[in-house]
Amino acid sequence: PMSHDSEAHDVLIANLIAQSEALAVGAAHTDPHRSFPGNRPSSVIFIESVNARSLGALLALYEHSAAVQGWILGVNSFDQFGVELGKTLARNIEDHIRGQSAVSSETLTHPLLEWFLAQKKK
Repeated sequence: PMSHDSEAHDVLIANLIAQSEALAVGAAHTDPHRSFPGNRPSSVIFIESVNARSLGALLALYEHSAAVQGWILGVNSFDQFGVELGKTLARNIEDHIRGQSAVSSETLTHPLLEWFLAQKKK
């Protein structure tokens, strides 16, 4: 279903399509700061409704994109030290969520965790 504010929706869609055009075509200008080379790839994806199938397809598309980019660059996109660090940190956060340890205010993300825990109590 379309938004109730169809005029605003149309303006947003026009800007979305125009940005894709700008990335593809670019624009020459005498002022070098206003010159835009174009020939830059972009993707526009319209989804009729957000449901399990469309969301799964979108996630699969991005996973495939990450895998192919890693393959082209010679990087294993799914086996990096950052991924391993994230998994280690996730185990500690899981303990906080389960109430097995106190939330430390020394982390940068403790406000996110505190917010989540407060929402769980509601």
